[in-house]
Amino acid sequence: LKTIPKKIVSVFIIIFLMFFWFRDGKKILHRIGRFVPFKATHQKHIFKQFKDTINAVVYGQIIIAIVQGLVAALGYFIFGLSSPLFWGGVTIFAALIPFLGSAVIWVPASVYLFLMGVAGSSPGFVARGIGLFLYGLLLVATIDNVFKPRLISSKTRIHTALVLIGIVGGIAMFGLIGVILGPLIMAMFLAIIKVVEEEKLLS
Repeated sequence: LKTIPKKIVSVFIIIFLMFFWFRDGKKILHRIGRFVPFKATHQKHIFKQFKDTINAVVYGQIIIAIVQGLVAALGYFIFGLSSPLFWGGVTIFAALIPFLGSAVIWVPASVYLFLMGVAGSSPGFVARGIGLFLYGLLLVATIDNVFKPRLISSKTRIHTALVLIGIVGGIAMFGLIGVILGPLIMAMFLAIIKVVEEEKLLS
């Protein structure tokens, strides 16, 4: 709870920076390119990797969050939670939050159903609470932990394990904005290594 204000500020910083990046991105890259000590063809490769990684991370986060919300909404409907579409929509926004993610919605929902069953001596509610928890753990959480790194990996042509390391390491080092910075730094590191290897072979 103490870190929520800081995370909200981080989200606004991300949105603010993204606005200027989409507006002035080409100018920024052109200016940076004048100082990068690589050939024009290699600079083009690095900047393409930079662009592909940002697009993959941003769109990957959004796509996976939407899929999680839809799958979660189906689970809420199956296990009898009221207003499944509403809670599915809330789950989409929660899925965009690192570490907490969609679990911040389906875990309390399953606990609520379970406690309702215990308080009312209703085995049906208890079973629904346990069922929703397992559904969230095995399906909803798996989408985030397994398919998101694979989706980003397929777009950036970087191994899934390295993408996962980039995301986790980025969050650990930079907080919320590390979701983007982590994979981006990893992609830049690998692109520069490739360029250095090519220049050594040509020299």
